[in-house]
Amino acid sequence: MKSQILQTHLSEPMRYRFEVTSRAIAAVLGSYQLAAAIAFLARIEDVHWSWLLTPILQLFFLLWLFHARSASRVWLWLIVWTAAAYGTAWLVIHFGGIGA
Repeated sequence: MKSQILQTHLSEPMRYRFEVTSRAIAAVLGSYQLAAAIAFLARIEDVHWSWLLTPILQLFFLLWLFHARSASRVWLWLIVWTAAAYGTAWLVIHFGGIGA
């Protein structure tokens, strides 16, 4: 339904610009947050691995962001996976894993 609203109210060039802008914002903010959340879980073993893992994961997410079908799908998956990673990290810390 949301994509139908965008299709009826925005011209083709404006819709394209909105998609690119949304993906760029997701690439800058979302991919960093998701990579940082996953790298935080890697700190279980070694801090150096988390430093090396973050840019590699961020590059992977950047490539995926611009390969996905739609910007709304990108945002949905970024939010879901970031929440899952931070939730897992909270559970590990809360139940005696990291820093206990």
